[in-house]
Amino acid sequence: MFKRLRSYGHYIKHNFLTLVAAGCVLLLLAVQILLLGQAGRSYLSLVDRLEGEPLANPEGSRASVYDSPVLNRLTTLRESSLLTVTMLEPAADPQAFVTVNGEVAGYFTKGEVAIKIYDGDYVEINASAGSRPVRFRLATADDKVAVPPNGLVLEGKPSVITVGKIKFR
Repeated sequence: MFKRLRSYGHYIKHNFLTLVAAGCVLLLLAVQILLLGQAGRSYLSLVDRLEGEPLANPEGSRASVYDSPVLNRLTTLRESSLLTVTMLEPAADPQAFVTVNGEVAGYFTKGEVAIKIYDGDYVEINASAGSRPVRFRLATADDKVAVPPNGLVLEGKPSVITVGKIKFR
């Protein structure tokens, strides 16, 4: 008699779990079918509901604004180094500037710019506003930087001079 009750209880549990699994599959299919139509999509999908809405916070941004893109990077544990770019000819040009990853990092008002660089940064010198040939010397603070080499002198016509991608040892 107990065997019969035990097998009957097992039968009920098995049928219940089968019905729950089948119900979940049917619910999933119903939701997927509703998402095919535009009316169901706007009702069920949060992404489509938010489409076209402004992303800006109505109160305004709370992020701090800095003058230099090098300063506004999040403080990370990434390895960094200091790169000093010295303008040799002419001695100083306030219209020439250094860019790191496409953002202005400093101007040559005093003839020298020191920037904090990370592995993988892309550095360029924009001297296109001048009229005479230009020369720059690159100096790194330590031996961590493999490319560009310490003491490298770059010469060129007034244009954008590519230093290249920074690589660490």
